Amino acid sequence: MSAILPLEAVGLTLRKRGQRLVGPVDLRLEAGGITVLIGPNGAGKTSLLRLLHGLERPSAGSLHWAAPLEEARRRQGFVFQSLIMMRRNVRDSLAYPLDLLGVPRRVARARAEDWAARVGLGDALNRPASVLSGGERQKLALARADPRAGAGLPRRALRLARRARDARDRGDPAGSRRRRNHAGHVHP
Repeated sequence: MSAILPLEAVGLTLRKRGQRLVGPVDLRLEAGGITVLIGPNGAGKTSLLRLLHGLERPSAGSLHWAAPLEEARRRQGFVFQSLIMMRRNVRDSLAYPLDLLGVPRRVARARAEDWAARVGLGDALNRPASVLSGGERQKLALARADPRAGAGLPRRALRLARRARDARDRGDPAGSRRRRNHAGHVHP
C-alpha cells in the first residue's frame, strides 16, 4: 500500500451560481502532521474540504495525490459538519465501518471498544448513538472516521481539537494557534 500524501492543489476553485466560493487555492499537504483549517463563517472551509475529498467537483484547478485517485479515495476519512448518527449503540456504530470492510465481527467489536475508551466513550458502549450529547457525537464521528487504520483519530489530534474547542469557549479565537516555547512561555 502506497502513501496517499502529499496532496497538492493548484489553482483549486469552486464556483456556484456565478459566485466564487473557494479559491483559487494553491496548497500542499504533507504526510506526518496535522493540518488545521481556521476561518470565519462563510469563508469556504467546508467547501475546500469537500473539494479536497472529492465530494465537490472543482470549477478550475487540479488535485494531485501521491497515490492513484481510487486508492486515495478509499483510504481517507471525512467527518461531516452535520453529524449522522446511526440507529445503533456506540459499540455497533464504531464497528459498522469495520464490518463493511470484512473485519470479523469479534475483532471489529474489540476495536470499537478500544476506540470508544480512547475517545472517552468507554462508559457509553451500550447507549444508543442518538441520545449522545453534541460533544459525544463529535467523538463518535471522529473515532469512526478512519476504520481502515484500526481506527480513528490519533490522541494528538484529539488534544488539538480539545484545545481549539476550549479556546473558543473562553472567547480566545487565537488560543488554538498559540504555542509554548521550551521555557513554557506562550507565543502567538
